[in-house]
Amino acid sequence: MWKISIIGAGALGGAVADRVLQAGSGEVVLVDGDASDARGRALDAATAAALRGDGGWVHASDDWRDLAGSTAVVIAGGDATAVRVSATQVAEHAPDAMVVVAAEPMEALTDLVAFTTLFPRQRVAGVGGVIDSARLRALVAAEVGASARDVWALVVGEHGDTMVPLLSSASVAGAPVAELIAAERLEEIARRVRERPALDDLQARAAAAAQVVDGVTADRRRVVSCCVLCEGELGLERVCIDVPVRLGAGGVEEIVAVPMSDAERVALAHSADVVRERVAALLGAG
Repeated sequence: MWKISIIGAGALGGAVADRVLQAGSGEVVLVDGDASDARGRALDAATAAALRGDGGWVHASDDWRDLAGSTAVVIAGGDATAVRVSATQVAEHAPDAMVVVAAEPMEALTDLVAFTTLFPRQRVAGVGGVIDSARLRALVAAEVGASARDVWALVVGEHGDTMVPLLSSASVAGAPVAELIAAERLEEIARRVRERPALDDLQARAAAAAQVVDGVTADRRRVVSCCVLCEGELGLERVCIDVPVRLGAGGVEEIVAVPMSDAERVALAHSADVVRERVAALLGAG
């Protein structure tokens, strides 16, 4: 049976707890320095779980030692200083856990967690690409009048302005989107994917974090886009960025070389350069 710890009992942490409880039976721990907030969020999630008849249970803690035994740890809030502290505590108390980064800025904080924990790169992933890919699937589905379940589409690169929707390999029920949607409409869809919502995407981030957790705990072995450390794969050197990966019991079990057009490869390389610059500016070149 799995144990999922969520660091940060704000609105995002509470939403992640709710989503994880819906996914299956196990233990969820909300860890936060404010014990009162953590207890309130935990009770809210437990109440919703009882209404649905979920099989898991959730409790709150302000003690880092309660991270022990975690299958996965979700970092659901905090700036760089707070995330560095969280990562240090995860490394000490949950050295075998998968770390899922749901806080922003995604690439910089994923890089920081990987550097601080010194975990194998298979066990640190950010959820930005999961969110962006789902947005692309939703927009394509709406355009053709299909279910998003029938849409295969990934977004790679930065979780920001330079993200790259992989339209060349996107499909609906096996049919290439280029055969179903006019080129100018595809360009508009790509623009809307990059635009991102003006409001907080809390629900999407919570669902994305829960999906990554489920991919590990249930050994789904599905291909999704996650922010992971690349060391030469897809031509990307030493950068945390969204790329196609296969998630399973071992975490990020492989980086998958999905088909890309030449233009998409060039755009991904440019996005990686932008990410390196922004991460260096936020965290320091050293």
